[in-house]
Amino acid sequence: MLTPPPLAIPSPAAPPPLVVPHEPEAHPRAADPDPSPAAHPHTGDAHTAPPSAAAPPTSAPAPPTYAPAPPELKPPDRYCLNCDTVVVDAFCAHCGQEYAGSNELSTRLTFHDLIDDAIQVNSTFFKTLWVLVVKPGELTDAYLTGRRARYVSPSKLYLVVSFVFFLIAQQVDPITMDMVTDYMGKDYVVAAATEHGMSQLAFGQSIENRVADAFPTWLFVLVPGLAIGMKLLYWRRNRTFAAHTVFAFHYLSFMMISAIPCSFVPESISDEVTWVWMLGILPLWAMFAIRRVYGQSWVKTILKAFLAWLLLFTLFMLYYTGIAFWAVEA
Repeated sequence: MLTPPPLAIPSPAAPPPLVVPHEPEAHPRAADPDPSPAAHPHTGDAHTAPPSAAAPPTSAPAPPTYAPAPPELKPPDRYCLNCDTVVVDAFCAHCGQEYAGSNELSTRLTFHDLIDDAIQVNSTFFKTLWVLVVKPGELTDAYLTGRRARYVSPSKLYLVVSFVFFLIAQQVDPITMDMVTDYMGKDYVVAAATEHGMSQLAFGQSIENRVADAFPTWLFVLVPGLAIGMKLLYWRRNRTFAAHTVFAFHYLSFMMISAIPCSFVPESISDEVTWVWMLGILPLWAMFAIRRVYGQSWVKTILKAFLAWLLLFTLFMLYYTGIAFWAVEA
């Protein structure tokens, strides 16, 4: 009986061997800075690298560069004598003092300070006077729109002009006893002199001195009074009281400047010149100035200029009456 051959059961296949990637060995030339030609392992010829594979020639190292040394800073030779700040212009940028170069006083510097600080009469002042006279309203408009550095301020202009005006008036056309007598009445003045127990001559001299001393105080009456009047005339314009005060300063400054020539005219025509100045020059200047500053129609401008002039004239007469009455009764 035939028996089948035994079945061959295949054994499990062995796992493939683990292949570790072989890292190429470093070429001996990479470690040898000066390799010598070696024989080829198969041909025995000396191996030389192709020209293209030759190492690039090494260049000489560049010399080190150094930054230039900073220039030597010299100490400034212009210092302000007032605050020790470096001065680079004619005036100190910190305190505004002019650079004089040294602390030595001179006659020129002394008189320059006297004129410039006490009266401030310089080219800007004369330019301001010219614009005040020939361009009514220009100074006020320039100050209200911010162009203030080119002209003298309204308050300083008023103080300087009033100083010059009263100085000339006291020398050329002083306030006399006759003027007070004509205004107050001779009988009233004589009765006041008798009441004070003084002669008419002594009493008259006393009145003249009192009026002359008190007259410059009209700054505290005419300026705010005129500013209040302009505020009432233009209450719809939303102008501040300070803006109307600037106009009042300029109007009174012009009034005093234009009155100075009236003091030098001959006595025979002084009354006529005074009326022309009072009824012609002052209202015309006010009309053109108001037109430029407030900018209304000519009809409204003429009407309000007349009212402004009338207000100024009324305030002046009331002030003069009060001063004369005080001088007589005091």
